Amino acid sequence: MRAMYVVTVVASLALVAGFAVPASATAGIVVGRATKLVDNLTGIDGALQVAIDEGTYYFAADVPATQANVGKLAYAADDQTVTMTAGATLAGVVRAFDANGIWVECGLTSSHLS
Repeated sequence: MRAMYVVTVVASLALVAGFAVPASATAGIVVGRATKLVDNLTGIDGALQVAIDEGTYYFAADVPATQANVGKLAYAADDQTVTMTAGATLAGVVRAFDANGIWVECGLTSSHLS
């Protein structure tokens, strides 16, 4: 497991038996954000646990969003950036935006999974 910092987006990677990893374009599905630092860089998988909050969070965007993006799916580009490009790791549903980023509802109980 890598180090996870507060406000890091967290994704579950099915190929690693469900261990939490920082979100990336290939990490599975975003399940929320880490609530505090957990550093297991030198430990074995599963040695530590990370607390994850679900909700709607503000992320940097790789390109500016528009009104047409509201209600659409957003994807993780990395652990701090979302993209509207399908095919990357599902982050959640766009709920709002501004010139610098996007508010995304993410988590296992979010409406995009229902």
